[in-house]
Amino acid sequence: MKSLMKDNPPFMYEPWSFKVMGSAIEKFKNGYLPILDIELSARCDHGCCIYCDSDVGSPYPNELSFEELKSVVDSGKKLGVEWVYICGLGEPTDDEKFFRVIEYLAENDIKISMFSCGIDYTIKDIKKLRNCNVNLIIKLDSFDEKIFDYLLGKEDSAKSVYKTLALLLEEGYAKKNDDDLTDLAFSIIPTRKNIKEIPKIVKYCKENNIFPSIGELEFSGRAKKVFSALSPSKEELIELKRNVDMILGYDYKKPICPSAIASLHINNVGKYVVDKETGLSCPWFFLKEPEYFEVGDVREDEIRVVLKRMIEYRKERRSNIESIIKNISQHVFGGCGGDITKLLELYLKATQDTS
Repeated sequence: MKSLMKDNPPFMYEPWSFKVMGSAIEKFKNGYLPILDIELSARCDHGCCIYCDSDVGSPYPNELSFEELKSVVDSGKKLGVEWVYICGLGEPTDDEKFFRVIEYLAENDIKISMFSCGIDYTIKDIKKLRNCNVNLIIKLDSFDEKIFDYLLGKEDSAKSVYKTLALLLEEGYAKKNDDDLTDLAFSIIPTRKNIKEIPKIVKYCKENNIFPSIGELEFSGRAKKVFSALSPSKEELIELKRNVDMILGYDYKKPICPSAIASLHINNVGKYVVDKETGLSCPWFFLKEPEYFEVGDVREDEIRVVLKRMIEYRKERRSNIESIIKNISQHVFGGCGGDITKLLELYLKATQDTS
């Protein structure tokens, strides 16, 4: 049966598509900056997901203001920024500047990808997201309300996510475009609690043009406390992948996120940071607590200077990356960023060709 499987998915979440990846890497190799990867705030008014990879709730002191972010976007546009990926730390929609940020990005024809828990959305919120052409990833780990409430850490949270999903579909999300790309994805984390539920979610995704983003539990943040209790065995994950492949009709692989390679990552207090070990703009593919190296500060450094520093740091890490590729143990699904070997191989090539 495996030999009958297609190599590529019939549709993809647009920000992770081959089209966006190819374009972003090509532009990055030629000295442009196609993507900004931004953490808005540590604020999360829900603050309860039991496997959250961070331990957040309240905003940090000295988080970036709207005006500071606006200035970064303006500078980034001069270097070719076309996308902003909003991901990490708290819940973006709980941040008071969030809607001003996406409206400003839309006014400047910058496309947006955002990760969200999907809790407590109003129809007004969703209309704003739609009007700003926001591509959206929301958590959906189970259609069993009790299981999902347990993972979300709060009673009635699942109902809120299901309501958000219904509203998103009513407002026109999850319609494939001419390139077979969709603007809605589910973030799905297999655990011992929900692993039997995941095939149902994948079938729903296939039927409704929603991309299933299946990633493994990370040993990081709040998740460290429940990792041993929740983490499935490798054998269980392998069996799940077999089922997912059969449902989707191709050899499922978590897509590589272009922002890991072709972006500058800005944390919520204005530091430009990269993964200390590799220089990648995102370290989460290691599935563990990240270690960052600071290459600049929004409040002190010109973005062009920071981009140059990052490229130099990456070149210094080349031999380390080659060693990681030789010695890394493969994950069944992987984490944020996608298949670790392919990600690092693509990254090496982009680093090698970047002047």
